Amino acid sequence: MTNHEGRPVAKTEEVLSTRLSSGEIVVFDRKSNRAHALNPAAAAIWHGCDGQRTVGDLAELLSRETGTEPDPEVVRHSLAELERLELLERPAGGPRYGDLVTRREAFVRAGTRAAAAAAALPIIATVLAPTSASASSCRQTGVSCTAGSQCCSGVCAGGFCV
Repeated sequence: MTNHEGRPVAKTEEVLSTRLSSGEIVVFDRKSNRAHALNPAAAAIWHGCDGQRTVGDLAELLSRETGTEPDPEVVRHSLAELERLELLERPAGGPRYGDLVTRREAFVRAGTRAAAAAAALPIIATVLAPTSASASSCRQTGVSCTAGSQCCSGVCAGGFCV
């Protein structure tokens, strides 16, 4: 979650990350087998969690990235989400970020113009990645089937995977 001084630290053990040209970061947690897509605002916060920056520092960083006013509450909300997804280190002690601000409150605080506010809000989408055994156990297109659940596409038509 954070180091002993309350400065958040991004998780690096058992995590693979890739920055996309759009500014997003995709983080794959090998322990939970989940992939998280962080929009540019969330990516800026997560990448900025180096154990040196405070919430205020991260708000300034987010402000520079998005061109909006610095808002520590938006950063705390993002940190709570990163914490919930276990993308921050969890040493003993230190503050917790959960339950500090709702997404709606963060949106209202991010600005009055909806487009600017939406761009500034950190958003994280998570998907569960199938295990290797699950991924390879489906049937390919053209192979016989009796139910859609047998097919990689999820569609069984006329006795064959489509």
